[in-house]
Amino acid sequence: MSLMSFENVVKVYPALRSALPGARRGAGRRLAVDDVTFSVGRGESYALVGESGCGKTTLARLGLALIRPTSGRVRFAGADVHRMRARELFAFRRRVQMVFQDPVGALDPRQRVWSAVEEPLILHGKGPPRRRLEQVARLLEVVGLSAEEGRRLPHQLSGGQRQRVVIARALALDPDLLFLDEPVSSLDVSVRAQILNLLCRIRRERGLGLVIISHDLGVVRHVADRVGVMHAGRLVEEGPAGGVLASPAHPYTQALLEAVPVPDPGARRPPPAQPPPEPVDPARGPSRGCLYAPLCPRAQGRCFSRRPPLRPLPGAAGTPPPPGAGPGRLHLVACHHPER
Repeated sequence: MSLMSFENVVKVYPALRSALPGARRGAGRRLAVDDVTFSVGRGESYALVGESGCGKTTLARLGLALIRPTSGRVRFAGADVHRMRARELFAFRRRVQMVFQDPVGALDPRQRVWSAVEEPLILHGKGPPRRRLEQVARLLEVVGLSAEEGRRLPHQLSGGQRQRVVIARALALDPDLLFLDEPVSSLDVSVRAQILNLLCRIRRERGLGLVIISHDLGVVRHVADRVGVMHAGRLVEEGPAGGVLASPAHPYTQALLEAVPVPDPGARRPPPAQPPPEPVDPARGPSRGCLYAPLCPRAQGRCFSRRPPLRPLPGAAGTPPPPGAGPGRLHLVACHHPER
């Protein structure tokens, strides 16, 4: 069954008050997430991809109950996470954890690694001190850190070691679902591969669900079962990772794949003859049409006047979910003229 589901979620950040004369009230209104629906199954790896500012991290914060949606619901194991009482929310925190993008900012510079990993166990009353120490030692071993490294401060570790510490801390309470916000973006290539292999191994051994936020499609290919592509706060394409990345149907997904660097200079695409037109600003609120239409080479009249729904790609292979069974394997696309 579905572990976490987002149902028609909308998040609008309110305007900041301005002291400037003549400033319009509500001029800073920002529509960050616009009617997004998707679900993540138990033990599944789901990747949210898209350019910076498209709403990926806002969805993670909504899923963690750090912020409330303007409308729509986020459910975990069937319960609305934003209607939980204090006791229920405390239990929810044990089951859903987060690995933030910047391990330096996520760790207290004055707290040793051992203490940082033990802290969630103390806060949630997990066992006596001796048992906690044994559990911390096992967690450090799981992520490939030694007892000597556990006695160090964050600035005494490399970037890859700090990321391992953050992962060990997130695993301390044995969660069911882990959000990872750009987990390897600040690491070099060799360390990046080590961290990704570590995540795959932990997921396989623990049956852990993953929601990976990334703009790196190489990372997505390595770890994701399903992919959701976001543009301007909307989910424009979703489906099995192999199908979406091998045969993208939405022109925005195709543009993302074309932007991936190609090592062979002879195989690179020529630059465009002229710059693309200015995209629609989602801060102005919901648009009647497709927000990608001004940039789309296939856009026609109804693309500017009618919003395309997220629906199965005609002729695409896949299986719809049976009742109560969680997400299916259909390839979905929000486009009036999808590539087939």
